[in-house]
Amino acid sequence: MKHKLKLGLAGVLAVLMIVLVLQNTEVVQTRLLFMTVEMPRAALLLVTLLVGVVIGMIVAARIFGGAKAPPAQ
Repeated sequence: MKHKLKLGLAGVLAVLMIVLVLQNTEVVQTRLLFMTVEMPRAALLLVTLLVGVVIGMIVAARIFGGAKAPPAQ
């Protein structure tokens, strides 16, 4: 039951993200450090999403991966 709930929630979030991206297709200027980049807002949203997912995975790996008990001797 819990697995189905997580899967359903992930599906709903994915659909919401797709709708959000498809509604934002106009080109925008974005300043990244010392350069200005023109790209569709949808691409900017997807890049931001991917960076957030990667950072979340790294943090989760640090938190949950670093809590292992030392081997018994």
